[in-house]
Amino acid sequence: MEEVQAFTEKVPFHIYLLNIFYCLLPAFLIYLGILVGFPVEMTLFIHFVIELIIPKIIISQFKDSYLFRIEWRANRFEGSLIMGLVLGFIFCGLTILLYYFFDKILGWDLEDNLLREPIPQNKILEIIAAFYLIVIKPFIEEWFWRSYCYFIFYRTEIDNWLNSVLWATAYVVLAIMCGLEMKGCIIVFIAFTLFGRIQLFMMKSYGLLVAVMSHMGASFGVMLCYFLEKNRKFGE
Repeated sequence: MEEVQAFTEKVPFHIYLLNIFYCLLPAFLIYLGILVGFPVEMTLFIHFVIELIIPKIIISQFKDSYLFRIEWRANRFEGSLIMGLVLGFIFCGLTILLYYFFDKILGWDLEDNLLREPIPQNKILEIIAAFYLIVIKPFIEEWFWRSYCYFIFYRTEIDNWLNSVLWATAYVVLAIMCGLEMKGCIIVFIAFTLFGRIQLFMMKSYGLLVAVMSHMGASFGVMLCYFLEKNRKFGE
């Protein structure tokens, strides 16, 4: 499987700025989807288009453009499977522990916020959505944020953090729309910004596979908390 490895040169500044605005689209999609009441299937499909299909089209159209050139190189979906599994388990456990700490020990009562996540109530659609969120969404997000965007933003270390902040923004919007209080939203912002920077390091140092699997572990932890809370099993 081949992906885009790098731009031949740093992209022009106007393209850089346009991509910053483009990276705010996922947050806007979440806000609009919940506000208007889009079906979850439509929201997930649009997410797929924004973070995978459109970037692929941009790459294919601009790789030979006079505006700026993109070099198509082999970036295989590889890395240590063992490391990916270990990190996946670690991030899964860490996600569950953090939820338990804030919800049960500190008493932030996050159950209502978690259960407001836009997950379909139909059993079949619920399973499909869970599969998408645990397996497909991490791959799409890691490719978009840690591969495609990385080579646009990679100018200084500040850009690495900008990449992570823009990614975290979408999750902060989701937290707000699910009714999380301000202190909780700040925690979400800090946690996802740090996680995003860690994922950039993982992708660059160990490969896209490791980054995707660690992301899958965190997503599985979130969904496990969701289903346990939904069935009144968490903390028993």
